[in-house]
Amino acid sequence: GWGLNSREWNYLKRELSDRFRLIVWDEPGLGKSTPPTNRDYSLENLARDLEAVLALAGDKPAILLGHSIGGMITLTFCRLFPSALGSRVAGLVLTHTTPTNPVRTTSGAAFYTAIEKPVLMPLMYLTIALSPLVWLMNWLSYLNGSAHLMNKLSSFGGTETWEQIDFATKFQPQASPAVLAPGMLGMMRYDATKTLAAISVPTLVVAGDRDSTTKPEASERICASVPGARLIRLTPAKHLGLIEHHTRYAEVVGEFAYAAPGALTEGFASDYPGRN
Repeated sequence: GWGLNSREWNYLKRELSDRFRLIVWDEPGLGKSTPPTNRDYSLENLARDLEAVLALAGDKPAILLGHSIGGMITLTFCRLFPSALGSRVAGLVLTHTTPTNPVRTTSGAAFYTAIEKPVLMPLMYLTIALSPLVWLMNWLSYLNGSAHLMNKLSSFGGTETWEQIDFATKFQPQASPAVLAPGMLGMMRYDATKTLAAISVPTLVVAGDRDSTTKPEASERICASVPGARLIRLTPAKHLGLIEHHTRYAEVVGEFAYAAPGALTEGFASDYPGRN
C-alpha cells in the first residue's frame, strides 16, 4: 500500500512463512528503498521495479500479491509483461484495490473527480514543495493521537485491536511527503481496465465490505472482468482489512496459493473454500 513499506506484510509473514517462500519489497522511496533518480513514480515505472523483484524468484513461478497501489502495480505489470503470466507468474492476489484511477472508485468519487485537476493535483505539487513542514505535521499527528483516530475511522471496520491501529498508523510519519505526493499523481494517471480481460492466470480478488478508500464495487468490477477470478469479502472491513482480519486473509491466500496452478479448472470453482 502506498505510504507503507514491506513491514505491512509482517502479519502475513507470521502466518505463511513456514509454508511458502515470501519475497517482500519496499516501493521506491519507502522503507529501505531509495527514490528513483528520475523521480518517476508512474505505475509503469513501479511495475518495472516489480519485474526486477520478481527475478528473485528465479525459475519458480510466483504468486503476485498486492494491496491497494500494490494491486495497481500488479495490473500494470500484467499489461507491460503479458508473457510472464503463466510462466513466471502462477497467479494474482489483488487486495483492496481498483482497476482505474482511485479517485474514480473512492467514496465521494463524483466530488473528488470534479476537483481532481483544479484542487487535488495542485495540492500534491504543493505537498512536494512543503514536504518538511508536512512531514513535521504528520509526526505531530501521530504523537498526539489524531492520526490514530483518523486511521481507525477510515481504515478499520470495528474489530481491530489497538496494536493493529498503532502498527498501521506508524507508517504515516515515516514516509516522506515528497515521495507520497508524486505517487498519488501517478495513481491519478492509472487505468488498467483494458488489461483485465487478457489476464490468463488464476486471480483472487479480496475486498473489504465497508472499504471507502477503494470501494468494494471496484473489486467486483475486477472480478467480473478477469476470466475465472474469485472474489472474497472480508467483513467488517475497510481498507486495512488484510491487517484487521489477518488470520482469515492468510487462510484464503494460502489456500489460493496451493490451488493456483490448477485454479481455472472446474474443480477449483466448486471446491475453493470461502468463495462468493
